[in-house]
Amino acid sequence: MGSRTGTRKPPPAPLGEAKLRDIKVGTLRIWLKELEKSVAPGTANAVWGYLSNILAYAIDDERISRNPCKARTIKPPTVPEQKARAWTRSRVMAVRGELHPRYQILVDIGVGAGLRQGEAFGLDADKDIDEVAGVIHVRRQVKRVAGKLVFGPPKGGKERTTPLPVYLAAQIRAHRTAFPPQRVTLPWQDPRPPTTKRETEERAPRTHSLLVTSMGGGAVRAWSWNQHYWKKALAAAGVIATPEALPKGSTANLAYGDTREFGFHAMRHTYASVQLDARESVVSVSKWLGHADPAITLRVYAHFMPEADGRGRAAMDAWFEGATEANSQKISPDSPRAPSSGEASTLPEVPTAPDQTKSAAPSEHQTDLVGVGS
Repeated sequence: MGSRTGTRKPPPAPLGEAKLRDIKVGTLRIWLKELEKSVAPGTANAVWGYLSNILAYAIDDERISRNPCKARTIKPPTVPEQKARAWTRSRVMAVRGELHPRYQILVDIGVGAGLRQGEAFGLDADKDIDEVAGVIHVRRQVKRVAGKLVFGPPKGGKERTTPLPVYLAAQIRAHRTAFPPQRVTLPWQDPRPPTTKRETEERAPRTHSLLVTSMGGGAVRAWSWNQHYWKKALAAAGVIATPEALPKGSTANLAYGDTREFGFHAMRHTYASVQLDARESVVSVSKWLGHADPAITLRVYAHFMPEADGRGRAAMDAWFEGATEANSQKISPDSPRAPSSGEASTLPEVPTAPDQTKSAAPSEHQTDLVGVGS
């Protein structure tokens, strides 16, 4: 697995030195063209958004009369739609192997149960992992609010339950032995001092025995962990380029570049790909991932679903031949397959054309489909 290398042009001259009244549409066209050459599309789009907001504030302060970013003849940088990408097992294990042993379990949880990063940080080792029932209860996440860590509900405010594979259960047991869970107390949702009785109740600190904690025994800070552990493991595994070394004595962070494509969320994508390739229902996978609607799962992960393999044709043949009648008690009364009371359970014989045979050879297209995705 080779390193990702590549050079970009230096960024365009900053607009911060220009006077607000001198930032015209023509100026932005030139600046935008250079910006798009020097940074990734997502970064360019974000920078453009910040600039537009600054100019909008300038209008409110009556410093300028209009926002050149809103001109009809100039368009903001477009972000190409990127499909979710699953990782190969070899890449997953390579990155896992480069992580500090304390944090390797996070990869197992991400790939094995599809949890988001903050949800994995917030797992209570005593209350959320039920080996008897074979499930993980996703009840909270660790996130940062106003610069401080808090516990909060999972994304969308919905708790959920996801299957616990045998392998993952064994890995969790081993992790607990090597790194015993630590009790951590954090505010609920908002760290700011409450001003009302209701806020006092809602923000009351909660204590959980966290499965994964920082080196100091506290809750894990996502940004710090990503910078100092995750990106370092990605580079060591050859997934991203190794950054240039910092000068001796420097306290700056290493510049890894744009690594969003290789974030922890890739573990979740890999989980979804394995489940859908195994033909788990979209509804079930959506529920396990914590999506608000199965339509979201389809939109993000439809390309992970196996191609047609002829099972639908076989099912229709069985229906026409009456082979499903033995199982009719399992069919919904609203289904077209369910015989109504007093209705003949056999279909009229389909006439055969003179040039047809009962055992016609499959077409070239049918042959191509058989076995795909199995």
